[in-house]
Amino acid sequence: MTPRRWTQVAAALGIAVVAIVLWRTLAHAELPRTGTTDRALASQVTLSPGGLFCQPANVPAGTGAASFAASGAAVRLTIGPLSAQTAIRPGTRFAFMRLPQVVRHTLLQADVCMTNTGGAPLVLYGSTSDALFHTGPFITHIDWFRPSDERRWSLGPTVARRLPLMKSSLLGTWTMWLALAAALAISALAIRWSLAGRET
Repeated sequence: MTPRRWTQVAAALGIAVVAIVLWRTLAHAELPRTGTTDRALASQVTLSPGGLFCQPANVPAGTGAASFAASGAAVRLTIGPLSAQTAIRPGTRFAFMRLPQVVRHTLLQADVCMTNTGGAPLVLYGSTSDALFHTGPFITHIDWFRPSDERRWSLGPTVARRLPLMKSSLLGTWTMWLALAAALAISALAIRWSLAGRET
């Protein structure tokens, strides 16, 4: 087999491997996160059976599920008129539940309450300071999620929209797509150049 033929075979194999890895990565389905209270698990609050704890939190539009740092037997989460309850698996430090309906509009500083509906103490984990070390009342770590799994490639428009945030005003939602197109074009030219190279 000539050197040029070896180059063609290696290029074809490389393209196939990259395509398979990229497909498997982007086709993976997961529950996208819509927001978080972003609190470290530095302290805790304990609720006796029937106990109630409420805190203000921003609930993004599109939220249909929630996961928060807690251990115990069972808990009910209430966001205004929305309420959901779940059992907590023994030995874990989080509770996951789906809301009865999707939050249509972003709720700013909504009253989010957690009630101990089990027969054992419920421990909520969080901290009294945020990511900027501003001290205040205890806030539980809560992650908000969309109601159903989505494939990673569906997040492309969201990533493109968020990429220019807190960056130069010259950047826009087109920035990521332009960079991706340039990378593909350069890769295609490099492969073509390799295949068209003369034998030495």
